[in-house]
Amino acid sequence: MGKQFVFKQSRVDGGEKMRLAFDTITRDTVSADEVAKNNIDEPFRYECLCCGEEVHIAAAQSKLVAPHFRHLRGNRDRDCELYLGGLLQTGTGIERVVAEAQKRAHSHAEIFFDIRQQLFSFSISFSEDKIAEYQEGDYVLEIRAGSYHFMKPVLINKSNFAPDNPVKFPLMLNSNSCCISIRSRSHNGKTITSNYDILKEIEFPTFFKLQTNDRDQTIAKRHTDGIIYTDTNYYLIAFKKSHIEKLSRYSPHVSIGSIVDIPALGGTVYGASIVILSLSADLQATMRHFGYNLKKAERVTLVWPPSYMVDGESKCRPGIVYLTSTFELRPRSNISCDSGQISKNGELYAIDCSKSLHISQANTSLQVSVGNLDLPTRKYDRRIESTNIVEVKEGSTFYSCGRDGFRLLSPGRYHLLKGTRIIQYKGNYQTAVYLLPESTVVTAEKRLIDICKYYNVIEPFHDELIAGIHLSKVAETYIEDCRNRGSSNVKALEYIMAGQI
Repeated sequence: MGKQFVFKQSRVDGGEKMRLAFDTITRDTVSADEVAKNNIDEPFRYECLCCGEEVHIAAAQSKLVAPHFRHLRGNRDRDCELYLGGLLQTGTGIERVVAEAQKRAHSHAEIFFDIRQQLFSFSISFSEDKIAEYQEGDYVLEIRAGSYHFMKPVLINKSNFAPDNPVKFPLMLNSNSCCISIRSRSHNGKTITSNYDILKEIEFPTFFKLQTNDRDQTIAKRHTDGIIYTDTNYYLIAFKKSHIEKLSRYSPHVSIGSIVDIPALGGTVYGASIVILSLSADLQATMRHFGYNLKKAERVTLVWPPSYMVDGESKCRPGIVYLTSTFELRPRSNISCDSGQISKNGELYAIDCSKSLHISQANTSLQVSVGNLDLPTRKYDRRIESTNIVEVKEGSTFYSCGRDGFRLLSPGRYHLLKGTRIIQYKGNYQTAVYLLPESTVVTAEKRLIDICKYYNVIEPFHDELIAGIHLSKVAETYIEDCRNRGSSNVKALEYIMAGQI
């Protein structure tokens, strides 16, 4: 028998393809391979690095063609000549087009779920330049499911939209499919259309991420990048209750709240809160099977100066900004500053922040803007607590400040040491400072000195005054001095006879 040859299918390039795009959320470049791997499918998220038009991922599941980005139909649907013409062949070229893309107008669309009101909503924002462009072209925004329109067409102009300010539209869903369309009523411009499903059509819940790490928060955003992190509050929504219940089998690695009924999609869907507490091989395998990648959470925290939040940005005055981070901050990589602006002492980063600062890594991001701002008054109690042990609970923020530096404390019980304090924060404001109690034990030497200093009443001394009294070493020394002087302090002698010195 002759040799048998087996031919395996593999991905091939098939000519020049758009491998990089601009991610309007992370405000940086992203590869098609990364988007395909992590199942990122958020509408209006990606733009061509060269022309700024919206692009989408293509060939994500193909075994023959490598994943790449394509322009939408009617939206320069042929590959961008600027992109494929060698503009991105050099590092300087990439840096230049990324800088331009960061300045360029873009749209940002998201799906939210209000847990308390059990209501889905669609949110979209436009930059100032994009609003002006759409207003001049007489563009309208439409949202529909099949032939059903969720709302009347909304004109995209300066009256209906403020720059970079999200506008939410409620979705009374009777279908899982949703279509977002931006079209020109004058028919002189292109139509931009994005189609997607609200919930994933799989035997598994769709993850919505709570907007803060506060369990009392009720607004959750549809999570689309396929990466789920530990110690992060999510809300699950599924077509069947069993899709959520199957995750409870992985206790104690997960914490799932009570499952509630949600009237939507022409019937009932189900929801529950969840936090992944720790990693396990079985849980990771299950998540991976349904298109999710489970990872350990990263954290970055603004420690000082005091700040307040405006549209997801921390506002503070210019100067030195102090941060703690669970990952290494790399200038001009995951933090937008030069190497000369940043220094590290232990776990604390000090950054010379004279303009806006952006940090992005894995699941976490921090946007800091500076200026001469009047910080609003916070009603948090700043009190001093005296105690020996401080208990740090899950979801709270405590720092230890002492001779070993400034460090974030993980949940647990901590014994206070001399010269150390533990500070509790809410947001970026102190709510309590825990110190060791001041010592209440007064030594015999100190008590004797205080008595002689502040109660200076003298009387003649003779040994009969202390006959039969047991003397401490401190008292013996004092009595010997009294014999030599021939006098004693009245109050000191009372304390000695009472055994208190």
